[in-house]
Amino acid sequence: MWMNRDDIERMVLVGETDLPEILPFARFLDDWKETVDLNSDGWSSWRAGSKCAERLMDLLQEADRSRRGQGHVPPRELFLKALTPIRSFASKRGFPKPELAEDHPAPVAARGMCF
Repeated sequence: MWMNRDDIERMVLVGETDLPEILPFARFLDDWKETVDLNSDGWSSWRAGSKCAERLMDLLQEADRSRRGQGHVPPRELFLKALTPIRSFASKRGFPKPELAEDHPAPVAARGMCF
């Protein structure tokens, strides 16, 4: 599901406070949103710029649902794969590619409700 500016900023906050393993990916999406804003009519207006980030947005929302006991945080490998369409789109358009900045590697363990 598509995320607006506020949704993306909230995911960065969730990464900073509750789910540190998603923080680099939430920041990556936030950086991409800024790149789209600077090179188009804006994130909310230019669908092509956000369409390439659909899988990343879905994974971040899935991680957010895990905080409410609905599933688990997706594996890191899925997040990394979700960056490829964004990087490809940036290359094709000649935009700066967002970088995945990690202070320390995110844990790989699944989170969420365990029964």
